[in-house]
Amino acid sequence: MKTYIWILAIAFLFISFAFTSSGKEKEGSSKISQVKDNVYPLILTQDPGDFYKKQCAFCHESEGLIAPDMKDIKKVYIEKFPNKPDFEKAMLEFVKHPTKEKALYKKGLDQYTLMPKMPFKEEDLKGVVEYIYTKI
Repeated sequence: MKTYIWILAIAFLFISFAFTSSGKEKEGSSKISQVKDNVYPLILTQDPGDFYKKQCAFCHESEGLIAPDMKDIKKVYIEKFPNKPDFEKAMLEFVKHPTKEKALYKKGLDQYTLMPKMPFKEEDLKGVVEYIYTKI
């Protein structure tokens, strides 16, 4: 009986460790994460277009927007930062650490809440910011 309990305990520990992230991922793999204080899962990808469609468009392009339309946001950023490096730097800085002071689209602050900080990898954010500049 004691042997059976020990086997169950070891199996439980093994299973619990097997389902925790080691911090290492295969290149191109997806990872499910969760934003603190939110209940929806976020899928982190490497393709900027997919990333935008899965992570950004839901709030910034869907019917019944819950965030400002991305085309409106881009227009404000382009007016202030017409060249690509400055645009990308400014938008990336806001997305990494959103604050009311950094928000360029002030009209959005009147209609919507401030974007929450997202737990995305910087490389994914850089890719999606470039995607917004070139494709949106």
